[in-house]
Amino acid sequence: LITPTIKALGWNTLDFDEVRNEYRHRSSDNPVDYALFVNRSPVLFVEAKPLEHSLEDRRWVIQAINYANAAGVDWCVLTNGANWRVYKVHAQGEVDRKLFESVSIEHRDGLAVAAKVLALLTRDNMGARAIDELWAARHVDSQVKSAIDQALQDDGIAKLLSKRLPQLGLADIRQSLQRARVSVNYPNVFGDKPLLPESAQASAVPSAVPQATGTAPTAVIAATSPA
Repeated sequence: LITPTIKALGWNTLDFDEVRNEYRHRSSDNPVDYALFVNRSPVLFVEAKPLEHSLEDRRWVIQAINYANAAGVDWCVLTNGANWRVYKVHAQGEVDRKLFESVSIEHRDGLAVAAKVLALLTRDNMGARAIDELWAARHVDSQVKSAIDQALQDDGIAKLLSKRLPQLGLADIRQSLQRARVSVNYPNVFGDKPLLPESAQASAVPSAVPQATGTAPTAVIAATSPA
């Protein structure tokens, strides 16, 4: 299951300069099941587990991340063939915070999303670092959302609005914001209308993996007044 998927993503599994099995970055390292190369540099490690095994075991996640980290590789995948988990190896924080996406090709209703996520792992897209653009955008979005949420709590937004609405008092604006239930929502780029960064759109994706089109996702700030 794993090798055909890697092939479908545009990697030549018969080319030693692109795909190596049981790869050791150093002779003392533990071998990783698949190491994928661009310009003879490893860019993605894929650690395989038995199909009947769940990927919930934290030891396997740590193992896959440690293999990639030791080789200086920034992305790794833990998979049992049916389920695929993509990790940003050098992201700060605990293991759970390194997870980029988890998808499954086991059920038909999850195939569309899985194809869009796995499309980021094509040889061309890994070479263009398209996945890094999405990861960076998510990191920025989470900080912006946190800042806006905090500004709503500490009157930052209310004070800004008071400058634009001098005819209204700060207390009136604060009460209006409370009635409005202001919230910030970022669309899931792998949902009904997935959108990849420009570099990913420009890269060729094998026909086996649908390519998303469009522009960068836009945050929605919703202010809904109760009836």
